[in-house]
Amino acid sequence: MITYIQAIILGALQGVTELFPISSLGHTVILPTLLGWHIDQSANSFVMFLVATHLATALVLIGFFFKIGH
Repeated sequence: MITYIQAIILGALQGVTELFPISSLGHTVILPTLLGWHIDQSANSFVMFLVATHLATALVLIGFFFKIGH
């Protein structure tokens, strides 16, 4: 199970690294291992968390660029 603090850290990492030509997904998978977090990365809840963070990032970027264009 992922804690709220872990979710915030991984979500922030996903949001920051999405803007650069590096793998944001890779970071969100590697970081828990490096920090010794015991998260079942094959669990449906973790996969859904990753999908949700990517969706949130996409929506924010679409909103940002839509606002700039107008």
